[in-house]
Amino acid sequence: MDGLTLLIALRERLVKGLQNNDADDLDLLFGTFTILREVSYGRQSDALIEIIADMEYAAQHGIMRVTPKAL
Repeated sequence: MDGLTLLIALRERLVKGLQNNDADDLDLLFGTFTILREVSYGRQSDALIEIIADMEYAAQHGIMRVTPKAL
């Protein structure tokens, strides 16, 4: 699985978790996005870091039951 396919799959899982208010899955995704964001700093790709940080933000706010910004 390439990086783009992985990000798309994680985004789909994030949307599903937000729609179902699945706090457990959102918590797992939040941890995953945090790790991915930290690893992506080595790639020095601002666009990649921003995409991952936005998904991390959405997962965090889903856990807190706050409406996230548009995905």
